[in-house]
Amino acid sequence: MGTLCSCCGEECETHRADDGIGPYEYWGFRGVNHDYYEASNCCGEHVVEGLPLTNVTRVKRARKDLFSKDGRLQVHAGKRYWEHVVRSLFADGEFMFYIQRKELPDADHAPTAG
Repeated sequence: MGTLCSCCGEECETHRADDGIGPYEYWGFRGVNHDYYEASNCCGEHVVEGLPLTNVTRVKRARKDLFSKDGRLQVHAGKRYWEHVVRSLFADGEFMFYIQRKELPDADHAPTAG
């Protein structure tokens, strides 16, 4: 078991983060509220114990338009894109499957060195 980000499911390093409201005053009493937690370095979200199952990045060509879950077009049909797939099993038995896609520039439009 390792430390996984609760947002993206990847194995990660952590840092101490503060989610408190900070300085406050209530009926003349002053104080500072702190709510410390272990946060992931990748997304800044809470971390959980778990087992990373798959972490793969590959380049593919879209056969049809690819949309995100919220309906936004991510990749146009016929275009090259990279796909990052993460599968993780958290210690509490929850399973996460996460896919991130990004369209790549065409080879004939790619910037040249020099």
